[in-house]
Amino acid sequence: MHRQRDSSDNDTFACHSYRPAPQSQLIQLPRLSPDADRTEHTVHAQLMADGSLQGAVVEQRFGQGSNASRVTFAQGSEQQQRDFLEQRLSRDLRSVALEKIVAPHPNDLAHPFEIDYSFRAPGYARTAGDMLLVRPRVMGTDSMPLPRESRNWPIDLGAMQVRRDQIDLTLPAGYVVDELPNAVSLDTDFASYHSTVTAEGGMLHYTREYTVKQLELEATRYDELRQFHERIAYDEATTAVLKKK
Repeated sequence: MHRQRDSSDNDTFACHSYRPAPQSQLIQLPRLSPDADRTEHTVHAQLMADGSLQGAVVEQRFGQGSNASRVTFAQGSEQQQRDFLEQRLSRDLRSVALEKIVAPHPNDLAHPFEIDYSFRAPGYARTAGDMLLVRPRVMGTDSMPLPRESRNWPIDLGAMQVRRDQIDLTLPAGYVVDELPNAVSLDTDFASYHSTVTAEGGMLHYTREYTVKQLELEATRYDELRQFHERIAYDEATTAVLKKK
C-alpha cells in the first residue's frame, strides 16, 4: 500500500483525482490478476540452542513488484545492494549479518527476478528457563499499522498482488515442540490472509499467503481494513514454544 499524508485532512492513504484536460479522454486499462504481481520466499533456517539463527533464502518477484529490486541489483553497487537487503530484513530481524548474496539475472525480463542470500541473526529466539520461544515467521511483514481515526477519502490499496512464504525451521538438538500458534484464515472481498504452522521430523513448517484483491476501498470500510491488519499483526508476532527434552 502506498501511504501519503494529505495536509487537508487526517487520511493516511492517498486518494487520486483525475481531471482530464480539454480534448482528452481517460482510458480504462485492464486489471491483471493479483497473481501477476507476486513475491515468493522459500526459507531454510537452522535455530541454535543459544537462540541464534542461520538462514538461506530464495526470493522470486514477478511483475511490477520486482522493479525496485531489479534496478538495485542491475545498477547498484555491492554496498547499495547489501544496504537494500539489510533495510528490508531489519523490519523482522533485530540484528542480522548478510553472507552470500547472488542475483543471477536481474536484467532478464523474460524471467522473474530472483535473489539467493544467506544470513545470521543472533538472539533470534528468546529463552525462558528450559524453553525457547521462537517466531515461525522468520521474515516478511504484511501487516500495516493503521491509526484509529476516521476517513473522508477512498483508500488506495496500491496494487493487486500476492505474497507467499514457505519457511522450514530446523530445531536445535535436544528440543521438542511444546506449543504451536493456531492457524489463521481471513477472507474478505478486498484481501485474504492464510497462515499455518506444523511440526514434523524436528522441524517447524510455516506457510503463508496474503492476497490483495482490489485497488481501492470505500472510506466507510476503513475500520474493517484496520481490524484486518491488526489480526495479521497479531499472527505475525505469535511464537512457538520449544522445550528441552
